[in-house]
Amino acid sequence: MELSENDKSVTVEEFAEIVYGSKESLESYCAHFLLSRDIVYFVKVESRDSSVYQPRPPAQVEELLRRKLAKEAAEKEMEEFVQLIKSAKALPLDAKPSKDSWLMEEKLMHVMMNKGERQETYDVRIRYTEEVLSAAEELLVDCPDSDKDIRKDLSTLKLDDALSAARLPDGRIKVWIHVADPTSLVQPRSIIDREAMHRGTSIFLPTATFPMFPERLAMNAMSLQQGRGCKSVTVSVILQPDGSIENSIIKPTYMLTYESATELLYMNLEEEEELRILQEAASLRAQWRRSQGSIDTAMIEPRIKVANPDDPEPNINLYVEDQSNPAMQLVSEMMILCGEAVAAFGSDNNIALPYRGHPQSNTAVSAFTHLPEGPARSFANISVLRAAEMDFQKPVPHGVLGIPGYVQFTSPIRRYVDLLAHYQIKAFLRGESPPYSAGDLEGMTFIASMHVKVARRLHSNNLRYWLLEYLRRQPKGKKYKALILKFIKDRLATLLVIEVGIQATAVVSTGKVGDEVSVVVEAAHPRDDILSVTGITEV
Repeated sequence: MELSENDKSVTVEEFAEIVYGSKESLESYCAHFLLSRDIVYFVKVESRDSSVYQPRPPAQVEELLRRKLAKEAAEKEMEEFVQLIKSAKALPLDAKPSKDSWLMEEKLMHVMMNKGERQETYDVRIRYTEEVLSAAEELLVDCPDSDKDIRKDLSTLKLDDALSAARLPDGRIKVWIHVADPTSLVQPRSIIDREAMHRGTSIFLPTATFPMFPERLAMNAMSLQQGRGCKSVTVSVILQPDGSIENSIIKPTYMLTYESATELLYMNLEEEEELRILQEAASLRAQWRRSQGSIDTAMIEPRIKVANPDDPEPNINLYVEDQSNPAMQLVSEMMILCGEAVAAFGSDNNIALPYRGHPQSNTAVSAFTHLPEGPARSFANISVLRAAEMDFQKPVPHGVLGIPGYVQFTSPIRRYVDLLAHYQIKAFLRGESPPYSAGDLEGMTFIASMHVKVARRLHSNNLRYWLLEYLRRQPKGKKYKALILKFIKDRLATLLVIEVGIQATAVVSTGKVGDEVSVVVEAAHPRDDILSVTGITEV
């Protein structure tokens, strides 16, 4: 406890002295044995001379202990669940339990079988307690605006979209990025806030969505909606770049979705002059970031919606999202611009924030310029990336994005760490002390991030399952276009099946990295997690 309170690191020898009263060889070895196997109380930090261990903050320890107990309980529950299935399987058809008896109340039990009979469980909250729902309803009925005195009405300036832009008299471009303002409703440390932290993120699966906030709160009171005044936080930037943040009331006339923006960008309509200014701003930003060493990581991403997952043969709707799409690039550039502006604002005003960074790769960007732009080059770039970094006191350079600092800020309804940034910024704007210290932010980010990792694994496995199910249903012998991403050994290659957005391995007789080849799917078994493809030679 003393080490934690003083935030003091210890060497193995110092720990041996504390625990055993001696740092002789035997005691030091025992201390090393304890520390090297501990996953709850200490974390090893870099040191050139000796092993140094840093005590985790109490909030992290509490969460790790909770998750350890939850994992043990989940494993026990899974064993009981499997035994129940085996028992039910042995029963006569007319004696088998009904479907309703298999539904689970408080968490999602997602089971996947593969060749090794591996079973996975995910400790994910999919329902809200009555206490949380009641608190959410109270916010919908009566919640005073704590920012009323400083909130600026921008609705008269025709800033009608989530993104707005104008050309200043001197030719420079000013951009407004309007972000939903859930902290106008949710207060730090409230029951709604704690629930959001223990979810970490909204989860979007092909078969269901599990929002970070109760649905009525997230979709009605918090979201920017067409046709009505919406509370937001607006980040305004004059492209040099200079950035300032102000609260606002905006009234969107339409939401700038990727699809509608794409159509508008290709239409030469005078009334869409603002959208063309945004496109110009995005282009300027992309060029500037490239000059700062940014790395292209845009891939194609599969999206699946399963309309009726409980049916024996549910409908599967697949589309593949190209991140190099002009509208997606426009929105992405504006979100990056927002994150950079918030980081600069936090730095200028000494605000503790969840600053994100990414060190430059040891491999020069020019090493892959011989590869064609697109997934092949992005795949190569991603393969040499170093681990991301976070700091909670000051910005750290983000080498991948090519910017001096970055704070995720644009999705506070579905990402808890974005919500933390809103709490801090909003308090500063009101002239108050931010609710959380750098240490507080680190602990809560750690907790939220652990839940985010589980959610991502659930999403990834669930998406792959339905992609394999989609391929299983396709006609035998159907040809697909695939891109060679890399060679593993000899002519065995990692491929990207373009029409489906899934990676696979196959032997290809011709082609180099970045070339397009044809493949056929020999086998796709979602329950066994098997995908077998074969390269074919076009005649």
